[in-house]
Amino acid sequence: MDRAVRTEMTLQRRKNLAEQISDTLVEAIALGVLKPSERIVEAEIAARFKVSRVPVREALKILVTQGILEGEPHRGLHVIPIDETMLDRICEARLAVEVIAVKTLMSAPELMARLGESLDQRIADMATQVSRNDLTGVNQADIAFHADLCLISNNRIVWTLWQAIARHVWIVFGREILSEKAISNIVQEHEELRVAILSGDEERGVRALQEHIFRQRMNHRSARSVSRAS
Repeated sequence: MDRAVRTEMTLQRRKNLAEQISDTLVEAIALGVLKPSERIVEAEIAARFKVSRVPVREALKILVTQGILEGEPHRGLHVIPIDETMLDRICEARLAVEVIAVKTLMSAPELMARLGESLDQRIADMATQVSRNDLTGVNQADIAFHADLCLISNNRIVWTLWQAIARHVWIVFGREILSEKAISNIVQEHEELRVAILSGDEERGVRALQEHIFRQRMNHRSARSVSRAS
């Protein structure tokens, strides 16, 4: 069955228009619709989305500030080069943030029930998207699972840090999920992570989170090796 990768960039009605455009561009980068180092032209994006150049300009400024695009608006912007070193650094940053979130959650039992309900919903959504073979939907459910860890921890610093790296994480998820192994195992892996976190055993939860994040990176490396060999 062919994967349902959405090769046409279309806006989803959420957030303000500039944020919608930012999210859609990041999703396109994550799933390879926009390539590393590809030039981004404000007028072309505005025409594609059928919007004025004002929200597009604001969206591009957001992505430059977050380090996803680079260059000068009047001289040309392009997607950042995405190599293994950058992907490793993003994973290290998200691990640090999510470990703090997990530790905070485990010190607040009143939050754990809410977390369990939320993660159950995210996993159910993930399973639905896998059954549809929708990589975009799987990617969104995956990032929502990990965002919930940070949001429900009720730790403002954690949530601020997560928001700062969330779009980078989105790109990592998209690249990892393109491998057959990643999508076939993704629901089970998140179920196992949920059980470990909700166990209330801090050492077990942190270890499971570490294994989860770095297993994803190994899947991605394996997929890239196979692609290069072929």
